[in-house]
Amino acid sequence: MEQLEHAAPTYDQALDEALDLLQRDLEEVDVEVLSDGKDGGPVRLRLIVRDTAIDEAQDWLLDVLDAMGMECSVGIIFEPEAVTLHIETEDDAGMLIGRKGSTLDALQYLLNVAYGPRTGKRLQVDVHDYRRRHMEKLIEQAHQAAERVRSTGRSVRMAPMGAADRKIVHNELQTFADLETGSQGEEPNRFVVVHPRRGAARPFGR
Repeated sequence: MEQLEHAAPTYDQALDEALDLLQRDLEEVDVEVLSDGKDGGPVRLRLIVRDTAIDEAQDWLLDVLDAMGMECSVGIIFEPEAVTLHIETEDDAGMLIGRKGSTLDALQYLLNVAYGPRTGKRLQVDVHDYRRRHMEKLIEQAHQAAERVRSTGRSVRMAPMGAADRKIVHNELQTFADLETGSQGEEPNRFVVVHPRRGAARPFGR
């Protein structure tokens, strides 16, 4: 359990400084007064961080990683719509990522089922910035497909991918006024098709 003892001339100063050191809000801690300063000394407080659903999710993930025989640390990155549990390890990250991110996706799914409703946010699991690099690669592939459609005037079928990856491609190509996208096939071999938009003018010379 995370806790901190801190002293300052006044109660308010001791509390504010301790919260800053812990990077927590008052609602996240229990405060115990160790010394009230009436003897002429400083006010000393002990702040005990309450366990939250995100803390429990972090502990659960660490336990799973330990059971896998991996030495890891797990940091927490807070964003407006999501919380990322970011794994750092000197062991083989490929074992955690799995084929096309399948192991990360499985861990992420379990975390969201168990803790997502209590946090009110989407939980994401990442290791060594895999998801950022994977997204950049998907966007690059989407742009390549778009350029092929513009060059040939014909629809282009992309490689099969999961629902989350298809959503990234669809969202990225929404900004292309002369193109439209759709999904075809059955899971796990469902894929994105990029089409010329009906009625859209083709680029000059193509």
